[in-house]
Amino acid sequence: MKVNLFLYAIALFLAFFYLLPIWSCFTASVKTVEELSTTSPLFLPWRFNLENYIVAYNALKEGFLVSVAVSTATTILSLFFGSVCAFTLTKFKFKWNPYILGLIGLGVLMPFNAYLIPTVLVISAMGLYDTIFALIVVHFAFGLPTTLVLFTSYYLSIPDTLIEAAKLDGASDWKVFSSIISPLSGPIYVVVAVLRFTFTWNDLFYGLILTKQNRPIMTALAGLKGGEYAFAWNYLMAGTLLAVLPVLIVYILLGKYLIRGYMSEITKVQ
Repeated sequence: MKVNLFLYAIALFLAFFYLLPIWSCFTASVKTVEELSTTSPLFLPWRFNLENYIVAYNALKEGFLVSVAVSTATTILSLFFGSVCAFTLTKFKFKWNPYILGLIGLGVLMPFNAYLIPTVLVISAMGLYDTIFALIVVHFAFGLPTTLVLFTSYYLSIPDTLIEAAKLDGASDWKVFSSIISPLSGPIYVVVAVLRFTFTWNDLFYGLILTKQNRPIMTALAGLKGGEYAFAWNYLMAGTLLAVLPVLIVYILLGKYLIRGYMSEITKVQ
């Protein structure tokens, strides 16, 4: 009992310090500039100034739309191609499969700055610079190795006898994938979808190097700090909360399924 109370106390202590910056961000987002300089960042104002959110949204709405398009497209492409490629690598016996899987693992381990300059050169040569297609291509391509590793590890746990039985009944390869493999893969689909959407939405780096006008939300938010809102912390904090809101909604809606997916992966590894 004492041990449990001690662990709960530690958890509450950590949660307090984890949530404190978020609380300060919220209180700053509903204050005026004058209130920011005269009141504690921990205290709420007497009157909520919700106009800060309107100003922040108007400044970030183009970046918001870009991020929605890029994150959604990247997630859909990753789910489709990642699942199909992993199915091919795990359920079709080609002699080159081990080598292909090794190259995929190498792609996971390589740091992104190792191919930074080639990426910019290729995107420019394709005429995609400063377009949302550049961001979609880059996020999809560089996220594919991790996606394949996750799908491959999950598909290896599905018995081949299910596929053999379906083929004996006359099912095609696509029928096996769409009617047997995919319905059994719900947990890993959720894990990959949340990870790819979150990583793409939160990315700042590729937005900085591949865009000038069509900037995603995080890059646009960083641009506010160097513009007319450089010292308007109430607008910046309101923009910050708006920027993280979609990811928060995704985790609230899919959180329990994400935990199930993680637990199923851990169980299969064990």
